[in-house]
Formats: sequence, structure tokens, C-alpha cells
Amino acid sequence: MKETKTISLEEMKKDPSTLTREMLQDISKPYEEAKKAFKEASEAYKADVEDKKERIRNKRDHMAATLEELAAESERLAEEITDHIAEGDDDKAEQAEMRMDEITSEMYSLEKKIIQFQTVGVKGDSALFKAASDAYNDMIRKETQISNMASDISKAAEAWAKHYKDIQEKAFTIAYGPVAGSGYNTAGRRTKEDDIMVSITEQHDGLINVDGHQAGTDRDAKIRYVRGSLRGLEGTEAAAKRMEGVTNE
Repeated sequence: MKETKTISLEEMKKDPSTLTREMLQDISKPYEEAKKAFKEASEAYKADVEDKKERIRNKRDHMAATLEELAAESERLAEEITDHIAEGDDDKAEQAEMRMDEITSEMYSLEKKIIQFQTVGVKGDSALFKAASDAYNDMIRKETQISNMASDISKAAEAWAKHYKDIQEKAFTIAYGPVAGSGYNTAGRRTKEDDIMVSITEQHDGLINVDGHQAGTDRDAKIRYVRGSLRGLEGTEAAAKRMEGVTNE
């Protein structure tokens, strides 16, 4: 990947030619690539979960089909036993009863397994989860770097408002995120990826318990947790879990 030249805020203030649309595109590339990498990693984890679920469903369906076959055989044996007894053939009746007992035992075992497969939780591969988590953290780092760089560009462009008004607006958008209508909102940035990370973290590690938090909505609190910030989460189970993980590292 072509390395982006670093330009200081002072250079931007002295030389307006350093402020270009191409520069804005260049500083966005690392984040876009990191976002793509996170999407691929998170989809790989979710695909692994779905693949495991599918194998379990197939196994359960196979056992259900076997159960139906055994039930049909048991019903047929019941009729045979009745016929053997009526004909006075005790040996055949006894053999049929023994087979019927075996079938009953097999059916009980299958029914129990089917119930277990219906209630068991499926966890994705830990290595794939780690890859998604690492990709997410890298994406957040790139996001912060780009935001800081774009903020510097915005400040320089404001000084050249007449000549570079278009550049200033685009840099401001990259730094703070667009909102429908007028104004900008930092809280609305990258929420899709945050929500995905919250989802797969809870799928892998269990519910992120933020009861008692002071971080806005529960969604805001969980996003803070996956981003590595415990501000407003003090005293919650999620914060205690995160602190325990840091202590054990």
C-alpha cells in the first residue's frame, strides 16, 4: 500500500496547496481497509457458528428420522407379539419382546439426545473470535488516527475558508461524521461495526451485563465495553469481568 505523506498542521497553515481531495482519500484508506478486514473476520466467525449449528441440525434430524423408524418397528413388533401369543408360539413372542425392549431403550436414548441438541449452546471457534476482536481493535485504532489527522486538516482549512471551503467541509465530515440535515454528530459514527462486535462478543463470551451503568443507554454501555473503556461502567459485572481479565494477563 502506498504510504501517505504526513503533513503537519503548521505546514497546512503556511501552504494551502498541501490541502487536497486526494490527501483526504489517502488518509481514509487505512480505515477502509481495516473495516473490510473486520467485516471479513466477523463474517468468518459467524459462518463458523452457522456451520456448527447446521451440523447439529443435521445430526438431530438424522436421529429424529431413526426415532421414527424405531417407533414404526416397535408398533409392528407389538402386533407380532400379539399374533405369536395368540398362536401359542411363546419362543417367537419372547424374541420379539426382547427386540422390543432394545428398541425402547434405543428410543429413550435418542429422545434424550435430541432434547440435549435442542438446548445446547453453540460457540464459535476461539481463534476466529480472536481474529475478529483483533481486527475490530485495529479498525478502532485506524479510526482514531484518521479522526485526529482529519481534525488537523479541518483546522487548517478553516484558515483558508474562501479558497478551500470545500476541502474544509469534507475534512470535517471525515473527522466528525455526517448527520442528516444540518450539523454533525460524533455519537453516530461506526455504529454498525460496534453493534457487530457487541453481538459476537456476547455470542462468544456470554451476555455483557451492564446493569447499574451510567453510560447512557445499555447499547452505549456495551459499546464502551467492547471499545475497552470502562467509563460509566464502574460497579457493573462487565467492568469487574474486564478488570479480572486485565489482572490475569
